[in-house]
Amino acid sequence: MSKEFINYIDSLKDTSIITRENLKKHKFKLREGIMTFDIDLKLLKCVLCKNVNTCSLKKCKHIYKLFEIIYKVPFEKLQFLWTNNNYLKVLKGEDMEILPNDIECPICLDDAGLEGYRENKVIHCLDCGKYYHNICLSKSNKGIVCLNCTNNWLPDWMND
Repeated sequence: MSKEFINYIDSLKDTSIITRENLKKHKFKLREGIMTFDIDLKLLKCVLCKNVNTCSLKKCKHIYKLFEIIYKVPFEKLQFLWTNNNYLKVLKGEDMEILPNDIECPICLDDAGLEGYRENKVIHCLDCGKYYHNICLSKSNKGIVCLNCTNNWLPDWMND
């Protein structure tokens, strides 16, 4: 699991309580403090939080909580929910599918995600889910831009 994703999940402090669930429709009612709000996992909509692109890993804490607690998605697989429509597979009770090209560096095409993942050697774009080897990204002429989604970000290793 990437350090970027772990840091993102750790930054999401969730104190909500699931008050009602409709597993057939994948709709839930949660309470956080004095607020009660709805979440529709098929549409990936949380009334309380802003909507994000389907491929983005920057989903709200409530959506991640429901997939982890209700649908029993292991913590280390949460980052793969948005690839290959895995979130829909989970809702149907099917196994998630992680393909080799989901975790390969788009520059050198070598594995950058699961096999021998080393956090200081790989950067993970949370907007589209692509993994890059630091050395490949630094050699590209667009070193601070994700080549897949063109999101501008400056990885920690480039600050050194």
